[in-house]
Amino acid sequence: MTKFYYSRLSKSKKIRYLKHVQKDSDYIVFLHGFMSDLEGKKPKIFLNFAKKNKLGFIALEYSGHGKSTGKFTKGNISKWTRETYLLLKKTVKKNKIFFIGSSMGAWISLNQFKFFKNQIKGFLGIGSAPEFLENLMWKKFTKKMKAEIIKKRNILLETWKLYLSNYSSIIK
Repeated sequence: MTKFYYSRLSKSKKIRYLKHVQKDSDYIVFLHGFMSDLEGKKPKIFLNFAKKNKLGFIALEYSGHGKSTGKFTKGNISKWTRETYLLLKKTVKKNKIFFIGSSMGAWISLNQFKFFKNQIKGFLGIGSAPEFLENLMWKKFTKKMKAEIIKKRNILLETWKLYLSNYSSIIK
């Protein structure tokens, strides 16, 4: 059974994560994709790899994802980047890091380079999607959806739930 942990980032925000502590070791940091979580195969495979190879490991669910607190619609790349930074700063400390980013997680991994540039030993992108918002979503939104986003600066997921379900295998 996989043991999950929670880190309190504020009074109202808890982030769920997986970890394996290996003293004085490099860390694998796995960052999942858009609307994903830690229940899938990838984080568990990398966790087992880290254990077998005596490496540290951490993977987290951004706010609004999985069992972390918060509403998905209140999140964005900047917020999820910041949450990742805060948890890594607290747990990985000065150890060297190998980032593994799946889909949107690759984008968030690349954003971490500005914080951990002297600690990074490697980066692996799996189905990296740094432009998925433009290419996968924006170009396929209707004029009405685009107008709502421009006017309100956001759009409720329910507005395009059917659209999103057609692409769920691409963005997980």
